[in-house]
Amino acid sequence: VKGSRIPDVLCFMAARLADYKRDVPDWGSKPFVLVPDLCIEVISPNDNYSDVDDKVAVYLEDGVRLVWVINPRNRTVKVYTAGSNQSTNLKADDTLTGGDVLPGFSTPVRNLFPE
Repeated sequence: VKGSRIPDVLCFMAARLADYKRDVPDWGSKPFVLVPDLCIEVISPNDNYSDVDDKVAVYLEDGVRLVWVINPRNRTVKVYTAGSNQSTNLKADDTLTGGDVLPGFSTPVRNLFPE
């Protein structure tokens, strides 16, 4: 779909996905237009940081509730939440949580980057 953005990983709350499938009976035969609850971008060596920042801004403008930008080279995670103008920068000793989007999820950032 022209103008669409697809993150490396996207997640939908099960109830929202079920409602979408119920409300859009032919959902499987046309472009999927449900806004994800969580988008995850993994920085690759050829990514331009300003392009990633632009994607994050658009995700949040579109209604994504939580965005994680994972940087394997620096072993860091930037967390963006809807309604906040700031990101949280997490390092290896910090804990990544799912907040209101993924209640109960938490993992040390170091677990995302195996040795």
